[in-house]
Amino acid sequence: MSSPDHGSRDLAMEALISPRVRVEDVVVAQRQTRTFESSLARSLQTESEQKVEQVAKKAEVVQQLTLEQLNRFQQQQEALAAKTTEYLQQQYENQVELNTKQAALSAQLEEQQKALVQQYQLMR
Repeated sequence: MSSPDHGSRDLAMEALISPRVRVEDVVVAQRQTRTFESSLARSLQTESEQKVEQVAKKAEVVQQLTLEQLNRFQQQQEALAAKTTEYLQQQYENQVELNTKQAALSAQLEEQQKALVQQYQLMR
C-alpha cells in the first residue's frame, strides 16, 4: 500500500492504470487522507499550544526569579549605602576633631614660641 499522505493520489493513478480499483476505494482513500491530515494538523496545533504554554510558564518563573534577585540586590545596595554613609559621617567627625586638636596645638605652640622669644630677648 502507499504512504498515507500520497495514498489518494496513488490510488487515483492506480485507478487509471488498473481497472481493479473502484471509484469508491479512491473516495474512501481520499477521505482517510483528509481525516489523517486533519488529525495531524490538530495534533500539531495541540503540541504547539502546549509548547507555547511551557515556554510561557518558564518565562514566568524566570521573571519571578529575576525580580527576587533584583530585590535582594537592591536591599544589599541600600545596606551598603547606609554603611557607607555611616562610615563617611564617622570619618568627617574624626577629621573635624583632628582639625580642632591641630588648631589648639598650633595655638599652644605659637604661645610657647612667643614665650621662648620673650625669654630669649630678656636673656640678651
